[in-house]
Amino acid sequence: MKSTVGQNSIRTLIFSALNSALGIITGIVLAKTIGPYGKGVFSGIQVLQNGITAVTAGGGAAILYMLTNQKRSIGELARPLGFLLIGVTALGWLFLWIWGLHYGSSTTLLVAAAVIPAAIVLSWRGFFYMGIDQLRSLNYQGFALTLGVLLAVVTTVVVFHRGVQGAIVAWAVCLYIAAFVVVGHAVYISRGAPTDGFWDDVRSLVRFGSRTALDGLLGFFNYRIDSLVLIAFLGASGFGIYSVAVAGGEVLFMISRAVNTASAHDIGAFDLRSSAELTAKAIRMSTFVIAVAAAIAAVLGPLLIPIVYGPRFQPAGTPLRILLLGVVIYASAGTFSAFFAFQRGRPLVMLYLNAAMIALQVGLSLWLVPSIGMSGAALASTATYLFAAVFMTWYFCRTTGLRPARIWVVGKSDLASLSHAVRAMAAPARGRP
Repeated sequence: MKSTVGQNSIRTLIFSALNSALGIITGIVLAKTIGPYGKGVFSGIQVLQNGITAVTAGGGAAILYMLTNQKRSIGELARPLGFLLIGVTALGWLFLWIWGLHYGSSTTLLVAAAVIPAAIVLSWRGFFYMGIDQLRSLNYQGFALTLGVLLAVVTTVVVFHRGVQGAIVAWAVCLYIAAFVVVGHAVYISRGAPTDGFWDDVRSLVRFGSRTALDGLLGFFNYRIDSLVLIAFLGASGFGIYSVAVAGGEVLFMISRAVNTASAHDIGAFDLRSSAELTAKAIRMSTFVIAVAAAIAAVLGPLLIPIVYGPRFQPAGTPLRILLLGVVIYASAGTFSAFFAFQRGRPLVMLYLNAAMIALQVGLSLWLVPSIGMSGAALASTATYLFAAVFMTWYFCRTTGLRPARIWVVGKSDLASLSHAVRAMAAPARGRP
């Protein structure tokens, strides 16, 4: 892994941690000022928006593929993307209108409809900046949006006492400001670019994006199947305890996501051999770091849970330890996926794998949850992740000719690269050139 990729991974991880902290503070402010109902309404809108953008992010994956593997410029894709933005927005509005006819209109639904254009642009933002190799801009913009939402929410609900409606409006305004920044940047760097092949580009974006969108939707459900089965058998109380274990395990995914963000451009742009070597090194190094963090979390997590959440949540300790093993095993999925989609142009590989994972996890959860409860849900997830890791390793090795040890076994050069990246990031803080 190039030192720049390692440094970008660490930098992205730091920004992700800051964004998570700001998001938690925003949630605390809302909970203390507008109460459980208001917090629920605000969170409900965000969940609905996240569900929509989980699908529209497929267009972002298509953008990254076209910019890296196909060597296209954003100027060539600007008009087709504008056309798709209008079309996807119209489809989103149609879906919400039909939903409203069946289940009734609400403030949540209206606001969700209002922010769809901005939400779509932001679902493409990360892929756009990865595609043009400007992760610094992506990190700064993400931090600015999260900080802006916090300040806007505090101003509306604490200073002006506008309640949940004020918080929702402030959040929506922040989304549109962030979206306009992205569009403005894209328009600026698109000046003078050729615009031939409009319909060919539209078809290419739709073909690739629709496949990755379906994969994203299945992936969204794949992460939640164990929780859904657990709710059915143990109810909201059991799920509330289990969600603490899930949240604790998912924190470690920030590490692999940072590596994926930093390496996705080069994985798509390099030749096959170089891309395969980069993918393998990114996987084994990020897995090593996550394994160390997971070992620490496995020891400290069960001790801290009753202290932080209260004694009623102590049963989450055992599921957490089981899930941490699954996190270590499955953290590589995003990097494998980037190689299959952006280097090989085969997003359907992960689509089929996610479908198989859902079926396997449902079967295991239905078998294990009734007998051993929350630990059964955790075991079902971890076993499913192991199956996925074995398949992805086999398919990757078959495609590239690399050995499995090249993917999973850390060497001295890897540790040296990691140490170099950390020192390079720390040097500015110590005032070194």
